[in-house]
Amino acid sequence: MISDALTWISLSLPLLHWGLVITLALRILSKRRPPGVSIAWLLVLAVVPFFGAAVYLLFGEAWLGRSRVRRSLSAERPVRRLMERVERRAGAEIHELPECVESVALVGMATDAMPVVGGNAIEILDGADEAFPAIIRDIDNAQRSLELLFYIWEPRGRVLEVERAIERAAARGVHCRVLVDATGGASFFGSGSPRRLREAGVEVERALPVKWLRAHLSRIDLRNHRKLVIIDEQIGYTGSLNMADPKHFKVRAGFGEWVDVMARVCGPGVATLSAVFESDWMIETGRTCPEAIARESIAQQVGNVEMQVVPSGPRSHQETIHRMLIQGVHEARRELVFTTPYFTPDEAMMAALVTAAQRRVGVTLIVPERVDSRLVALASSAYYQDLLDAGARIMLYRGGLLHAKTVTIDGTIAMLGTVNMDRRSFGINYELSVFLYDAAACARLREVQQHYLNESVEITGTGWAQRGRARRLMENAVQLLSPLL
Repeated sequence: MISDALTWISLSLPLLHWGLVITLALRILSKRRPPGVSIAWLLVLAVVPFFGAAVYLLFGEAWLGRSRVRRSLSAERPVRRLMERVERRAGAEIHELPECVESVALVGMATDAMPVVGGNAIEILDGADEAFPAIIRDIDNAQRSLELLFYIWEPRGRVLEVERAIERAAARGVHCRVLVDATGGASFFGSGSPRRLREAGVEVERALPVKWLRAHLSRIDLRNHRKLVIIDEQIGYTGSLNMADPKHFKVRAGFGEWVDVMARVCGPGVATLSAVFESDWMIETGRTCPEAIARESIAQQVGNVEMQVVPSGPRSHQETIHRMLIQGVHEARRELVFTTPYFTPDEAMMAALVTAAQRRVGVTLIVPERVDSRLVALASSAYYQDLLDAGARIMLYRGGLLHAKTVTIDGTIAMLGTVNMDRRSFGINYELSVFLYDAAACARLREVQQHYLNESVEITGTGWAQRGRARRLMENAVQLLSPLL
């Protein structure tokens, strides 16, 4: 009897496995994804019985849930109305911009980026030592409203000073709202900070809360990776810095302090940043009336910087930042500098970078020497040889974990924000980037990048080619999974 049962199981399991593989393979092919992504998932399904299918169901698609999709759709029309008001007030004349800027901006607008907005003043803040004092000072000067949205919130060090400043603002009658990603903010929600802030009158909410299979297989690793502060609808901050003091954050991990960059924005462009927060708040809480988004106030023009805000996420603006960056790479003529902690580009981005280097654009990639993911480090390394062969420079930053995500192109276009050079940032997480079409802002960001270069060592093509055979095989094997990392 037992032998018959074992025989039945031994015959059934392979049939069940291949039934799952065929069913999910048909679903993957029906999605018409980039070939590398589809091949990687098919490989996982075929090679890892049952577990591969479970991983795909949990992580393979952006299962957002009907209520979230419904609230997202309800936010689109009022956001468009607000953007129309912003364009009328301070919209840039696209065709009067330099040709390279015009092409990047038009690609963005064709794929749902915000409009190009003029009349702004921008301050680039080099790291936490510049960003935290500025944020605290502006919070202490807040009169009407304060909104903060962060992926990671670690209540230690200078973050506690920020929390006390928020409490002081609430005590003055400022309307304060804090939205933190449920996973990235686990330390925050597990501490006494939310209770203290709520007792002070601050609204505190989770973004993308992870429940059991999040309402029928909503994707549990889909995160809100944005970093954003809005003060009185007049001042905005965004960039790569989480609400985490690098002197206290993951100090025992052995990677050094995290190194970031932020932009402080004043002017009409703040309304485009505010639209991102209001949309996210409405989607998570349902407590914002959609029409209130359309009525957001627009700050007066205070400078001459033209900027374009680019939110991205699953099912909405998904390809925008990716296509704008590729267009920017194609437009580069003299110099192109990228900084990113995670470098696993897709075929289109890799081809653009290699082609730029081959036509003698000075392509420089700055990545941390040590990164907090062994698999990502191996996958990244697999791309280096092609870049080196094309004439690009690859610099390994030794001053800590370089977490800044920046791009400068020909002293004309600058980009900073939350987007890493990987599949997760381009197509999975909710991200936020800002393009600055201004020579002075670009020069300042290039100066920050130079600080990174000064603490970096260069990979030489000859030395890199001599790394061990086992290392190269491991890199190439992990690279097959890079679309999933």
